[in-house]
Amino acid sequence: IKDELGDSHSNSSFNLALCSDSVQGTCMVLDVQAHPLTRSWCLFELLQTMELEKQRSEFRGLQFCTNTGVLNLGQSYAE
Repeated sequence: IKDELGDSHSNSSFNLALCSDSVQGTCMVLDVQAHPLTRSWCLFELLQTMELEKQRSEFRGLQFCTNTGVLNLGQSYAE
């Protein structure tokens, strides 16, 4: 587990991937009950996304997606 998570959350492979310069934004795929918003790693992803928006002007932020499209862009519906 230590190899995956590192010594702290900031050294985890998940965080290092999210903070990579090649990442342009975060996509959170929602189900009907919005279960990702109840998971600690997804909330961590949300927090890191907010921090990256402050640090990098080109970062596109969080996109909420469903099986019908991207909610932020009005291309989807939440039902």
